[in-house]
Amino acid sequence: MVACATILAVGVLAYLAFFRTAKPAETRAFLSARGADSLSDGFSEQHLTTNRDAYRAYIQGRYYSSKETTPALEQAIQQFQEALRVDPNYALPYAGLAEAYALLGLHYDSNDMNPSDAMPRAKAAAIKAIELNDSLAETHAALAAIKQRYDWDWSGAEIEFKRALDLNSEYAHGHQEYSHYLSARGLTTEAQAEMKRAQELDSQSLSIGKDLGDLFFLARDYDRALEQYRRTLRLDPTDPVGVSIHRAMGWAYEFHGMHEQAIAEFIETARIQNASPERLSALRQGFDSGSMKGFWRKWLELQQERIVRGHINPFYLAQVYAFLGEYDRAFAFLQRACDDHSLDVAVLR
Repeated sequence: MVACATILAVGVLAYLAFFRTAKPAETRAFLSARGADSLSDGFSEQHLTTNRDAYRAYIQGRYYSSKETTPALEQAIQQFQEALRVDPNYALPYAGLAEAYALLGLHYDSNDMNPSDAMPRAKAAAIKAIELNDSLAETHAALAAIKQRYDWDWSGAEIEFKRALDLNSEYAHGHQEYSHYLSARGLTTEAQAEMKRAQELDSQSLSIGKDLGDLFFLARDYDRALEQYRRTLRLDPTDPVGVSIHRAMGWAYEFHGMHEQAIAEFIETARIQNASPERLSALRQGFDSGSMKGFWRKWLELQQERIVRGHINPFYLAQVYAFLGEYDRAFAFLQRACDDHSLDVAVLR
């Protein structure tokens, strides 16, 4: 039972639900941390556009996309579209659109788009990026991710990932995405090596740090996973990615048999998401009366309206029902996720 629940937990550790508006100083810090140049006379060659407004919009889009929450991704899409409005031949915003749409396809609470619409848009944007410029690592990495997650074209994805990293071996996000691919193929050691390389190239990325912890979790090295999650949180405890880190820590503690620590992390996740004191109290009472299964049954009860409206990721619900031992429901939600290609369900192989 635990093994089945562990497998189902894999695909949802990145499910996020927190957002705060970016400020100019934050965007500058985002660029500085990644070694990005300020706008200068030579920027057109480096950034592949001669339009400064397009470049600014693109960078804003990358900032919002890095937060990975639904509102942030919607804002990222707007910024990428603005970049393309002023420079329709700028390839990088199309790559950014592909990644933002693909991430949005993991979410079910967008007011602007159904998950089933997100992946086709992601694929179209990735193909357009390649058409405009096939010499960029970003465009090939974006297409590779779509081939893996949407087309389930494993060989095609590997070709594109390798092409991306051949073009730019220092592209941190490319190593990060390639690590996801290798993990889905069951190549744990190689996946960890790629994620560590991504972290070497972008040590300030909470997304990469969290993903490295996920790989340790997959290897059932819970102590190492928890230490990696803690180390990542220390980079910026206020970053929206922190919500997914607290949730991941909850699962790591739970499968490590540390139930009190697990419930503390799950309740902290709800608190950061602005859950009311009454809801937090109800969740705690669910745990007190029925241990962790009591907590998740109460969580399902409190989320019924969103579940009925289809506003919760079905793979997340599959994980919860599997943990509760309700496998028929778990597989029903897995089938739903498989049907709309909204998640990397093929990782379950």
